[in-house]
Amino acid sequence: MDPAFISYAQDLKPLSPVNVILKYADDTTLLVPQKSPTTLEMEFSHILQWSSANKLKLNTLKTKEIVFHRPRLPSRTLSPLFPGIERVSSAKILGVTFTAPFSPEQYINNIITICNQRLYLLSQLKQQNLSEQALDLIFHALIISKITYALPAFAGHISTAERNRINKFYRKAFCRHLVTQIFDIDTLIEMTDSRLFRSITYPDHCLNYLLPCKRNYTMQLRPKAHNFTLPNIHTTLLKNSFINRRIFGIV
Repeated sequence: MDPAFISYAQDLKPLSPVNVILKYADDTTLLVPQKSPTTLEMEFSHILQWSSANKLKLNTLKTKEIVFHRPRLPSRTLSPLFPGIERVSSAKILGVTFTAPFSPEQYINNIITICNQRLYLLSQLKQQNLSEQALDLIFHALIISKITYALPAFAGHISTAERNRINKFYRKAFCRHLVTQIFDIDTLIEMTDSRLFRSITYPDHCLNYLLPCKRNYTMQLRPKAHNFTLPNIHTTLLKNSFINRRIFGIV
């Protein structure tokens, strides 16, 4: 991270507590929900004023707008175009591709394409008589790490067809003797989910505030896998999100 930008961005906060400004290195992401009391135009103008006051210039050519919505929502119901800012249907944030209807299909396609390219590299190394142990190590470093990166964030939205595509890729790598075991996407999801969930239960974790309140027991009950209250879920999209998926899955 750039220490200068961290110091500069320390006091950059949204006008409304409902809105969120995410800052990482020199990238800034603004999230404005539909029911926010402060409009996107007001928040963007606030960021422009802050940039000017801090002797910074916002690159509007690299600034994009994406409107997240239900897949079947008519385009005419979307908010008007933001003047001077390109509206896109997908955007890459910290290496993860987000699409307007919140589908991971495009991101999965990108992952499989990249992993196939890296599989070719492994094939070339195999032809140079690299040992199985070394190939296995490189497979984990180049491919498993790519697929498991941010996996809890989108794992609940992966379709059966997309899971089959990833598993087919694993079987191909194993048949070519480029890895010593066949991996399964469901096993990797469970592994990464449980690891992250254990981490965020610690009070000092940055995601701990997302957890629901803990239950107050008035009688001796059978021990549970966790002591968090079960939230009320009204949509499948919300139930498949990471925290809700874990809370309901390990009751």
